Amino acid sequence: MLHLFYTNLTYDDKDDSVQISSMVKGVHVKLTPKSLGRILSIPYHGLSLNDIDVDDKEVFSCIFLPDQGPPMTNTKLQPVPHLISRILAYNICPKIRSYNYFSRDLDTCVNVIMTGLEVNWAKFIFDNIVKEHTSFLPYGAFLSHCFKNLN
Repeated sequence: MLHLFYTNLTYDDKDDSVQISSMVKGVHVKLTPKSLGRILSIPYHGLSLNDIDVDDKEVFSCIFLPDQGPPMTNTKLQPVPHLISRILAYNICPKIRSYNYFSRDLDTCVNVIMTGLEVNWAKFIFDNIVKEHTSFLPYGAFLSHCFKNLN
């Protein structure tokens, strides 16, 4: 079903609303960031990751081991941020390469969680679903939950 969803995926950006739609086994599936957030029980309001500045030295001292800093890799992180980064890398930030390397998105996500900012996680996942995918299809577990919820 996941392959069918991505194969038939269309993105509509009209005035004040954005949505993705697809056809899966004869069922029309429409998702917006808000509906995705409601189905997955995740925040669908708050800051966008693109709007967040990650240059706070106090936060860096909580994330990195002493005398370490960007660019981020797992070997430079304190234990709690290291665990957070693993959870994010496997579930929220789609990756096709090494889990030791930190993308900009993963770097920002770790910073956001460590600072306690309110982020629109549904919009982040929605935007990653819309991106063109070539070697893997992300969010299979999340989308399966959406399929079940939408019958």
